[in-house]
Amino acid sequence: MTREFFLKESMIMLSVVIPTFNESKNIRNLVAQIDVALKGVDYEIVFVDDSKDNTPDVIMEVAKESFVCEPSFVFRR
Repeated sequence: MTREFFLKESMIMLSVVIPTFNESKNIRNLVAQIDVALKGVDYEIVFVDDSKDNTPDVIMEVAKESFVCEPSFVFRR
C-alpha cells in the first residue's frame, strides 16, 4: 500500500505547522517545496508568525495565489 492510498482511505489530513520570524524571502519557496513533497496528500499549512518584517503580507499573498492548498494562519504579535 502506498502512503497516498493509506492517507486517502483513512480520511487523514496532515497539518504542517511552521513557526516563522522574519522569513519573508523564504515563504514562497517553502510553500512550493511542501507542495511537491506532499503531492497526493490532503494537507493544510499553519503559520505561527512573530515577524517584524513583511512575512505576514507574503504569507497572505501566497495563500491567495495557492490553488493546491488553503493555508491557515495564526499570527502572534
